[in-house]
Amino acid sequence: MTLDQEISLLLIEKIREPNICKDIIFLKNEMEKEETYKYHYERWETIASKYFKAIDGKFRHISYVQDGEKFVFYKDVDTDFYRETGISHQVKDIIHELICSSDKLNREYNDIIYGILAKAIMYEMKQ
Repeated sequence: MTLDQEISLLLIEKIREPNICKDIIFLKNEMEKEETYKYHYERWETIASKYFKAIDGKFRHISYVQDGEKFVFYKDVDTDFYRETGISHQVKDIIHELICSSDKLNREYNDIIYGILAKAIMYEMKQ
């Protein structure tokens, strides 16, 4: 039984007018849709705007692995995205790069070295 069906049964017991019960459930569902939309819209605007601000900055640091051995890592210059999400925008980019990588043969190796890099970046961010 769905939540709406359970509510409908409870309302029928109290109101005993099916059309009014249907209207109440319809209004409840519309209000929930609106609240959900507003919440997700606000989160998208907040998180996405801070991410794009961070990556579009003129003084953006980019961490990297050199020759598979040397790790060069920097703290984010713009930390708004980090403060909002708890993750560096550089780490987010690394994760996306690993997920989208077409290099299936080296995926496990890349996961290991970029995992080390991501941990180093996050360590720096927490300092």
